Amino acid sequence: AQLIQEFRAPEPPKPEPPKPESTPKTPPAPQATPVVPSQAPSPVSPVPSALPAITAAPVAAPTPAPLAMIQSAAPAPVAAPAAPSAPAAAAPARPPVVVAASARTDSCAKPSYPRESERLQEVGVVRLKFLISENGQVLNSSVEKSSGYKRLDDAALAALSLCKFRPATVDGKPTQGGLTLRYVWELDD
Repeated sequence: AQLIQEFRAPEPPKPEPPKPESTPKTPPAPQATPVVPSQAPSPVSPVPSALPAITAAPVAAPTPAPLAMIQSAAPAPVAAPAAPSAPAAAAPARPPVVVAASARTDSCAKPSYPRESERLQEVGVVRLKFLISENGQVLNSSVEKSSGYKRLDDAALAALSLCKFRPATVDGKPTQGGLTLRYVWELDD
């Protein structure tokens, strides 16, 4: 990277008006203006009221270059950036198509009502969470939200874990994915 900096010659000091003094003073010694070496002599122009913008040009070198100061009254010409290759920038990448895992309802048997829960007239809704493998097998299952009765939760988990599942897919390829199922326990009147 190069650092481009505008250089302005220092303004010569303005002479002070003579002060009336009783003692004569020796005139001040002329001050030397510092000489700044440059690559080519350039004419001194009046300083504009607004400074031109300082720009940095990208460097195409693969290794970092040492910083260099370029002194100029105008910014150095900036090379136009190289045009990106057409195939890479032609179209943005599309997001992958994701399809969630699902249970094959035709393969699920209705869970049997536990006798004790039926006798006590326990009802509720249980939410179960499953982790399904790439080939549709249950890798892990758990109760995400209880129905309020452990017997009902366990019966639903045992029965629904035996269902057949369709695995999740990403761009048509099977992948491991999660699935949540709700089961409503209610008594027939």
